Amino acid sequence: MRTLARAAVTAAAVLLAIPNLGCESIGSVLDGLDRPSASIASARLSDLDTQSVTLDFDVEVLNPYAVPLPLTSLRYDLASSGAPFLTGEAPLSGSVPARGRQTVTLPARVAFNDLLATLSGVRPGQVVPYDAGLTLSVDAPGVGPIDLPLRRSGELPVPAPPAVSLASLEWEELSLTAARAV
Repeated sequence: MRTLARAAVTAAAVLLAIPNLGCESIGSVLDGLDRPSASIASARLSDLDTQSVTLDFDVEVLNPYAVPLPLTSLRYDLASSGAPFLTGEAPLSGSVPARGRQTVTLPARVAFNDLLATLSGVRPGQVVPYDAGLTLSVDAPGVGPIDLPLRRSGELPVPAPPAVSLASLEWEELSLTAARAV
């Protein structure tokens, strides 16, 4: 830990001693450092019901730093054929271990009423293609906030209510307080 502190103080002294070193130059020094990265490992549907569906994006985050990398937020936008139908931001907690990788599940809940209202021509029973733009934000130690942009395409099924018919009905009990049929 002392070695890391000495290295940080030495680097700061060198940067301060160089005349006319602006923010652009400091940024170019930081560009040479390894940066955290993220990739979408998979996407799946979960919590499907008649009202909504959740898209779970499994994102693998790689931390090249010797200290844990805190996750701060997720911004997302979903579109179909160029028409956006869901935008949002969710706070995240936790961190990626030092010099490690971790898979984080990022959920996006899609309400079918919103989807049908936004995208004209979509009807229950159809499959809707989607494009997802995700931005995972991390707080890199010594560097500050870093946005990791991600993209994924897939399909969303919009469930149709089932058709139900009775072949026969036989009442076993029918009164003001109960009804039983087979």
